[in-house]
Amino acid sequence: MLKVALATIKDEREYRTGGLYEEPILITQPIHTFEGVFKTTTHTVAGTSTVAEPLPKSSLLLTDLVLTTDKVALSTVTISFTDGVNTINILTANTSDAPVNLSIPFAGRWQGWKDAKIELTTVNNVTATVACGYMKIEEKYTLAFDDWDSRR
Repeated sequence: MLKVALATIKDEREYRTGGLYEEPILITQPIHTFEGVFKTTTHTVAGTSTVAEPLPKSSLLLTDLVLTTDKVALSTVTISFTDGVNTINILTANTSDAPVNLSIPFAGRWQGWKDAKIELTTVNNVTATVACGYMKIEEKYTLAFDDWDSRR
């Protein structure tokens, strides 16, 4: 048996956690399970509102998205990243024929660019609720739009 210990770089304290039968185990989980937060917003009339926005000069990383809508003739619901100049749609749902109920647990790196917030836009008087899970990403790990766009 190979004895291994995981320690912090800062103070070399050993990480340990008790297992089901008090055996030492190491648990790894994605960072967003500890650092992620969420916000929700609901529209009942046509318009645009901010769901979540980053700190100045930083960005957001999407972790989850839940959307529920009513069915309303000639209506659409769009969720997008925008910094006020550049806009990239994450999804556009046509709610004319049927209500939309979806949940997306994002995999990969769905990170926006510097100062890009997440917006909900509704066309026509459709009731739409979005819940958006995200992490705020520091400025030093954030790209300007042109750099961000060239990497995708």
